Amino acid sequence: MTPPIVIAGFFDILGFKELIELSEREWDTAIEKVKLIDSMLRKLFTPRDSGGLVRFFSDNVYISVPLENVTDVRPDNLFWFFRQLYEMQWFFVEVGIFIRGGISVGTQYVTDTTLFGTALVRAYLAESKYAKVPRIVVDQSFIAALDNYENSMTGHGASNTRLLIRKDEDGILFMDYMSLWDDWTWFDSFKTEKFKTHREQIIASINGTTDETTLNKYLWLAKYHNVYGTQNDAPIDLKKAFKGKLPSELLTKNILVIEELS
Repeated sequence: MTPPIVIAGFFDILGFKELIELSEREWDTAIEKVKLIDSMLRKLFTPRDSGGLVRFFSDNVYISVPLENVTDVRPDNLFWFFRQLYEMQWFFVEVGIFIRGGISVGTQYVTDTTLFGTALVRAYLAESKYAKVPRIVVDQSFIAALDNYENSMTGHGASNTRLLIRKDEDGILFMDYMSLWDDWTWFDSFKTEKFKTHREQIIASINGTTDETTLNKYLWLAKYHNVYGTQNDAPIDLKKAFKGKLPSELLTKNILVIEELS
């Protein structure tokens, strides 16, 4: 029997533990936010008999979509999955939430009580071992699947998917979701608003915590933002944003140096 192959993602919602603790005091408020996220995930990842699976538990989300052998799901689902992740990240940004995660391709067996296979393990390890900051790490199994299907993907799926993958300064491959906004040269005013919203939510998150570990994650995010925000009239002044919160020597470098996927 040929095992089912899926594209999968495992994600951690930063700061969500606070909402879980809040639920004991303000249940209705917490559950309304949970329902909003649940509705978004279902809409994005379980359409048109796609065989999509969504599991939202505690501060984690697991998503998978069959890579092939399902009606109306083709190898270009690699690009479709990336596009849906972009939509998911932007939704979270708008409500002031940032995520880290990992995406992979692998086997999967699922029932009402069982979730088994390499896809989940690879995605979880990418998130827990390599993500560390608010980025979605791309596992090598995803790259291998992209290489394998590149010639059969319809339209510009393969090239578009590669354009959304970058190598971070530590050598880790991650999903460069802000590059999508940067390409919207035909709609500059809308693009500018996207960058400004992204900046405002990062600054609000920085102001909302004094935890040094969390602040270092937001420092990475601010530097990532500045890769595109600086040239789109929405830079973050690191020294001002993190004044009194992080050592000044950490704030001398304004942006990340990221490379395109070769």
